[in-house]
Amino acid sequence: MAASRGSALPIKPPAAERRCLRFSIAGGPRAPGRARAWLQTATVWLPEELERKLVMLVSELVNNSVVHGRASERDTIEIEVRATPDGVRAQVRDAGPAFA
Repeated sequence: MAASRGSALPIKPPAAERRCLRFSIAGGPRAPGRARAWLQTATVWLPEELERKLVMLVSELVNNSVVHGRASERDTIEIEVRATPDGVRAQVRDAGPAFA
């Protein structure tokens, strides 16, 4: 069963900017940096403070996939960022063992 970790940040993006972004990266020690680089270019539509918090949150979730989900360079980590009516939701998924 795949582990899925997610969190919502409670700041509303502009109504016209409600969107969903998906990205897959290789696991391993460089994965958090890859996720940060992608997010910093893909989320320019967010307010700066929210973007910084989102980058930090997703970096930590991706790092958890590497450390606890044992996602290596041969594994894929999927990232989804979705604007919601109440904020932004980030979800990171890997093929590692789910938490019991």
